[in-house]
Amino acid sequence: MGFAAFAGHKYLNLESEIVRVHHRRFGKSERIRNNNRVRVAPCNARGGLLGEWVDARAEIVSGAEAEQGMQLLNKKYFPWKQLLDFFALFRKRERTVFAIRPA
Repeated sequence: MGFAAFAGHKYLNLESEIVRVHHRRFGKSERIRNNNRVRVAPCNARGGLLGEWVDARAEIVSGAEAEQGMQLLNKKYFPWKQLLDFFALFRKRERTVFAIRPA
């Protein structure tokens, strides 16, 4: 089963390896920088699985690739994504865009 199994699903659950160093838990971006192996599965809006896990690779992208990803998300989740973007303006962290590719 490949990424074709995700067609028609609105949400995906992304699981990365949990790493703890000196009792500090890393966020998803930091974990992916250290180990890009992830698993993805179709899910509902609350994260409940609707299918099987598929091994994949995650990459943190920037530039044109990140912009294209944001445009796709804006289109798919209009108008909710725009509302979330507004609230993100008040966060101190920069947004991170991941590209998920077959393993």
